[in-house]
Amino acid sequence: MHENPRGIIVPTITPLLEDETVDYAGLEALLGYICDGGAEGIFQLSTTGEYARLPHSERTRLAGYTAGLVKGRAALYVGVSDTSAKQVADNIRSVEPFEPDFLVCSLPFYYPVSGEGEAVEFFSQVARSTDLPIILYNIPATCGCGISIGALRRLCGIKSIVGIKDSSGDMAYFEQLMALKELRPDFAVLSGNEDVLAETARLGCDGFVPSSANVFPKLLAAIWHAIQEEDWTAFERLTDMVAKMNGLKYAGSWMSVIAWKKYALYLLGLCTPHVTMPYSPLGEQEKENVRQYVDWMRSQGM
Repeated sequence: MHENPRGIIVPTITPLLEDETVDYAGLEALLGYICDGGAEGIFQLSTTGEYARLPHSERTRLAGYTAGLVKGRAALYVGVSDTSAKQVADNIRSVEPFEPDFLVCSLPFYYPVSGEGEAVEFFSQVARSTDLPIILYNIPATCGCGISIGALRRLCGIKSIVGIKDSSGDMAYFEQLMALKELRPDFAVLSGNEDVLAETARLGCDGFVPSSANVFPKLLAAIWHAIQEEDWTAFERLTDMVAKMNGLKYAGSWMSVIAWKKYALYLLGLCTPHVTMPYSPLGEQEKENVRQYVDWMRSQGM
């Protein structure tokens, strides 16, 4: 069991066949590539992994398959988010036999919670349903609301809630998250929005959950190493690469962010480029932009 959430934790893409069933051979290749690239953690059943569009039975199988491949190589984080406390508890029971190091849970999606009290009660119920450590996941864009600082102050009293992944991109909020360490020093604060990677790094976050590390794990591992060594010249050079990469967000749609990464992995020979429907496929110019970026990154040793 890993003691603290830390470092580069990769929210893994789910390789799919054309009929949207999981390409497990592609998943095995991808996980090996990510682990060899220096990731400290693997986050299965993430937003990047399209988990909300997958059947619950397939989610369970994905968690078990991933556990078999990465345990002993990286910490295993498994997403259990869903629409209700009961469904989250069911998800937890289905993955507990695989002994993940951490569970990751957002607020319920589709029906947003109403106020601080509901959020506290929801996560309290989740914590009561397991002995495993829990990472909270703040992603207001998909849940209809965020996890308030007031709620977090109350939830810090639950020892099994060990940290938070913030994907809001709100730097004022992130600064308040870091201030929670005054209340509870062991509470891990993870940055999940690559647009503010440099800013959150300078605030001293405990790690990153970058979807781009599916494609370029060495780049993100190098950034983490530069932070640990306080090599800010290398840090600036490497984060500039991330900023350039984040320009490949075609039309700003959710699925295009996943689609270009899957196409890049296809170019690298790791898995198929299929994405769950609906989504808008990349155009030929967009594919060429990804191809050129992948080639450039290869030339940089990434």
